[in-house]
Amino acid sequence: MLKRKLLVTCLFSLLLVSICPDVLAQAWRVTGNNGTGCNTSPCAHFLGTTDNSSFEIHVDGQRAYRIEPATDTQSGHNHGFSPNVIGGFSGNAVTGTGVAGATIAGGGAASLVNIVSGSFGTVGGGFQNTAAEYYATVAGGTGNTASGRGSTVAGGAGNTASSTHWSTVSGGLSNTASGVASTVAGGANNTASGFGSTVSGGQKNIASTNWSTVGGGLRNNASGKFHRGRRSVKHRQRHLFYRGRRLPKHHQRRLFYRRRRLPKHHWQSEFHRGWRRAQHGQRLRVNRGRRYLQHCQRQWLHCGRR
Repeated sequence: MLKRKLLVTCLFSLLLVSICPDVLAQAWRVTGNNGTGCNTSPCAHFLGTTDNSSFEIHVDGQRAYRIEPATDTQSGHNHGFSPNVIGGFSGNAVTGTGVAGATIAGGGAASLVNIVSGSFGTVGGGFQNTAAEYYATVAGGTGNTASGRGSTVAGGAGNTASSTHWSTVSGGLSNTASGVASTVAGGANNTASGFGSTVSGGQKNIASTNWSTVGGGLRNNASGKFHRGRRSVKHRQRHLFYRGRRLPKHHQRRLFYRRRRLPKHHWQSEFHRGWRRAQHGQRLRVNRGRRYLQHCQRQWLHCGRR
């Protein structure tokens, strides 16, 4: 009986070879193909689909690789057709309407899947990671979330880059960069919530105002304000900055004109071209760098003479 089946199979194969040689020549063989002529893209011969359906590769009966046709409408820029590529665990997914160009390179596990829900977002690997905005990236680790546009979490565990734009957490544990363009380099339980703020490391540190910085340590809080690289402090008095100089207010007010101080203390002084004009029982005026004095009489200075 077995010999008869083998004989029928052989005869059928010979019939196919003689009748349909072109069909067999175009088939993809398990031993590989030659003569495909694929020297430029797109190739004339390919493995895939020709309609609006996805393509998958399975191993051991489980999905290991999936390519989905997609057209971007989520980013707001309407980039057009760009397929989503999903590798790793079969539960990894690209979610959301109009999401395109998303990539999940691998990783993921049962109940610990990787998710991309923003166009051109990327999850490199690890498990339970989420890239939830336009071109957001989580490179790896576990339990990390990049939910701001262009935000990045490089690795670690339980980290979040959640500002509207460009926040970064390089690694560590349970760190949060929630300010625009803010950065947490590492450590644990650190927060950078101000615009351009930075926490380099340590634990439970906070940089909460614009351009504030914490280098490291434990439970430090950078909450001062900066103007052009200098700090503005408010404690019992108010300090403001003008062109890199401090402007305090306590019992008097000081203004600055062309990097010179203008005090008001029982009299008023002003500056004109580097000379002071005072009013204190008399009046001093300055014209073109020379002093003009009025005090019960009138005096002129010209070329250094009175």
